[in-house]
Amino acid sequence: MRHGIMFSLLSICLIFAFIGCNLRPTNNPRENGILEVYVFGLYSADAILITTENYVAMIDTGENQHGQYIVDRLLIQNIRHIDYLIITHFDRDHVGGAHSLIRNLDVRKIIIPNYRRESRSVERFREAVQDTGNEVFILSEMVTFTLDDVEFVIYPSQLEYFVFGNSDEDGESTQETPRENDFSIVVSVKHGENNFLFTGDAMAVRLEQLLEIDNITGIDFDFLKVPHHGRRNRQSIEFINTIIPRYAATTCCHERPTDERIIAALEYVGATIFFSKHGGILARSDGCNLLIKQ
Repeated sequence: MRHGIMFSLLSICLIFAFIGCNLRPTNNPRENGILEVYVFGLYSADAILITTENYVAMIDTGENQHGQYIVDRLLIQNIRHIDYLIITHFDRDHVGGAHSLIRNLDVRKIIIPNYRRESRSVERFREAVQDTGNEVFILSEMVTFTLDDVEFVIYPSQLEYFVFGNSDEDGESTQETPRENDFSIVVSVKHGENNFLFTGDAMAVRLEQLLEIDNITGIDFDFLKVPHHGRRNRQSIEFINTIIPRYAATTCCHERPTDERIIAALEYVGATIFFSKHGGILARSDGCNLLIKQ
């Protein structure tokens, strides 16, 4: 991971499941030895809050209109800083709200993928970083760190650096032009016996990369953030059959729901599935037991 690079150069064991609605994180004050993972109910936008006793991490920030909502929810929980803000990739439904978090909270480390994107969402992000003086880390190699008793492994894409044009939509993939989603940063989190995997918008090429990593294929993941809002690609089923999650969370909306073939594959391996279109999803781990609520 390269340090100090100006952002302007980028342009950037007993388990319960309950169902409810309008859930918000409940760790105020946060408890010793407890990990909470909260997937915001933002339909097909990604924003994931991870808290330990003393640390806070965010994976993605939803769209522009979600930024202040996320800030308000964190402040209600007396969360005023973010130790690690991880932007998996620069699609507007992942980076869109980042500028609000950066301007309103103490964001201490920002991790971004190793490619360049021109869009209004990225521009707002870049301007917020420049105005606040935050340091940005461009992820070009695997990074590990521990927050309290929670171990994080951050995996970059193995695709070569690429510059995408001014668009907020996925372009067609060609041999020369990779899909932006395949630059998605992937995050593995281990808390005692419980393992979590967050896959951004990983598509077929990125999933192929992940299936070659022993530290991923050799782990029994308890919780999976389903790649790319539950949309199917040629590697989706193999990936699910390899990961075999006990729980899966998919960020999807009513207009574009999770693919039925993805749902069938998750059900086949015995996963309990939660959909962000039904509200926020909270996973609470004490290192042994895992409690899921929605």
